[in-house]
Amino acid sequence: MADFFQLDFRNLGPLKEGRLKLRDFNLVCGMNNSGKTYLAYLLFGVLKMLLGLRGEFIEMFDTQEDFEEEEREWLKSGSVRIPEGRLTRLFEEKVNAVNDQTEYHMKNLKDAAFLANIFNSNVQLFQELSIVSSQITIPSFNSLRNEEYIPKIPGLVLEWNDKEFVVEKSKSCFNDNNSISIAQLFSSYFIEALDGIWPRPYLFSTERSSIILFLKELDRNRSNLIDSLQRLENMRKPNKDIARLLTENSSRFSEPTAVNIERIRDITDRLNKGHTGILWREYGEELQKRFEELNDGFTYSWDEESQQFHYIRHQEGENIQVPLHAASSMSRELFDLYYYLRLQAAPGDIIIIDEPEAYLHPQKQMQLTRLLAFLSTRRIRILVTTHSDFIVREVNNLILANELQSKEFYSNEGEWLNRENVSCSETILDEQCREFMLEQKTVYLHGAAIERIDNAITEQASVTARLYDDLQEIDRNA
Repeated sequence: MADFFQLDFRNLGPLKEGRLKLRDFNLVCGMNNSGKTYLAYLLFGVLKMLLGLRGEFIEMFDTQEDFEEEEREWLKSGSVRIPEGRLTRLFEEKVNAVNDQTEYHMKNLKDAAFLANIFNSNVQLFQELSIVSSQITIPSFNSLRNEEYIPKIPGLVLEWNDKEFVVEKSKSCFNDNNSISIAQLFSSYFIEALDGIWPRPYLFSTERSSIILFLKELDRNRSNLIDSLQRLENMRKPNKDIARLLTENSSRFSEPTAVNIERIRDITDRLNKGHTGILWREYGEELQKRFEELNDGFTYSWDEESQQFHYIRHQEGENIQVPLHAASSMSRELFDLYYYLRLQAAPGDIIIIDEPEAYLHPQKQMQLTRLLAFLSTRRIRILVTTHSDFIVREVNNLILANELQSKEFYSNEGEWLNRENVSCSETILDEQCREFMLEQKTVYLHGAAIERIDNAITEQASVTARLYDDLQEIDRNA
């Protein structure tokens, strides 16, 4: 499995330099204050910037000049058959053009200003940052074969038949008009495939639990600020008074945190409109079950009357209901992820979770890791920053289960991780320069070894053994 994204950088906060290589499931491990969050934020900012260029990329999928012969055949017979090789080569040409344009935009980033904007901070703090090189690769193999991407047009049959793609009228179609444009049809087909594999970033910051808790207070402050600004405007106060009021009453959030806040604000609107995410439509029952297992039988519900989210469990004919703000920190920790999956998640997304182990018991960390692995095998890419040994070892176990094809401990094959689809990095302290480097780890048949975590476990076990020996010596001499 090729890396779909690669980013080389220097002087990213405490990280002196490194190369981030992303696959379907990604771990970034390391000590506190070693740059993991900086890296997560940079990745989010870059991918969000590229997502904003989608309209420009779509223009490259104009196929007007590519299907002139097929257009004539369609007008003549109402049927077209295109060899797989020709269609794949044409799509790859379009994809390569997008990759080239992506590289161009990445090279023209103003590094310091770009990162300062992500962190909503002073540009001087990032003056030394350099994005040395970057590359996003849109994998084209097999993507056209995915039925999700084939346009659905009433009266037409569009399908793969062995090594050919067939376009023809269905038997129930009585319209003799062959006015449909084959070029536009395949342009739509290619764009659907691009959308299905293009990485849309969703970052769950470490502040996610607090956002849930204080969202109403944030909204109240915003409402008060707007009212005050309106009064100043009505009184025709000078701009300096308005600027002072903004400075005194505005909170400074990093871009990922601000996006988290807006996503959570948007949940009730999406629920009221009956939205359901693409992934949830297919796997909603399985995902609901997994969240209830994580939450010990509880799930989330929105009460329109009280305008509150609740933590609720159905038990023996009655509902046990707790306001979300009074529920456990773990329930608030998982809230944002649950509603992202229920309302927004779609193949091609990348979930970036900063320290998912926060507030979770080791057993729950293992369960959450299996959920994330399940998502990654369903084309939701995952990046986790962590210093949890339980998460690392669970990932290694899922790799081992796949290598052994063993259901003894992990009966659900949908959780198994192919090591070729796993990337692992660790922030390592260079003892000479006292700065951190991002080091790519080899993912073996048994998983990846994380040096600092392994050393800490070994040291603790050694101390425990020596203390136990001392205790036995005291007992023998007593």
